Amino acid sequence: MAENAVFVRLPTLAALEQFWATQRDMRPFAAKGVGCSAGQRFLNEYEWVFAPTKAALVAAFTRWDQIGISVRWYDWKDDTNAVVSHEKFFHDFEARRERRIAEGDWTLQDEVDHLEYSPDRYTGEWIIENLPDQTDMGDWFGLGFRSIIDHSLPASEVVRIMQERTFDHWIDIDTYDIEVRDVATMDEEIEYWRTEKLHGEGYYGDENVNDGVTH
Repeated sequence: MAENAVFVRLPTLAALEQFWATQRDMRPFAAKGVGCSAGQRFLNEYEWVFAPTKAALVAAFTRWDQIGISVRWYDWKDDTNAVVSHEKFFHDFEARRERRIAEGDWTLQDEVDHLEYSPDRYTGEWIIENLPDQTDMGDWFGLGFRSIIDHSLPASEVVRIMQERTFDHWIDIDTYDIEVRDVATMDEEIEYWRTEKLHGEGYYGDENVNDGVTH
């Protein structure tokens, strides 16, 4: 796969342990398919992608280039058809700050955001287009996404940032058909399944062992 990522099917815990031991140092980021009844988007159950970086992992399992995911600069300030105009959004910019300071409801992070996302600086933002299943950025990244407002950034750099942010967001949430891992969470998962197996509980790939699959 591109950017030195690899795809592999690992149907048993033994296969997962053995493969991870060979990949941990060179490809420390992973994504695994989670079986679901419908709507599988990226990987099937027991399918994995391993990659050397967060961005490479996301690019690989989403098939970013193949399906044509792209980034585009949106010029908000000059968009006369915007749902909320740039002028209207910032109309009470300074007054809002002064009011919240007076009310004791203004934090250091608020001040940082106030300076960074000022009317002069926040004139537009980079957006992602053609996400799978017509997903919008709000659903893709969830709450807390900080708009990238530096128009001078090369598109390739914006893509890398968006891919890294995808990984960082998805590692902290439950998605219905895929899970992403770093070294710590991969080690934790394998240790968890080892413990479950030791205690006689259901564990990763146990049904495939019972069916005679050993690799």
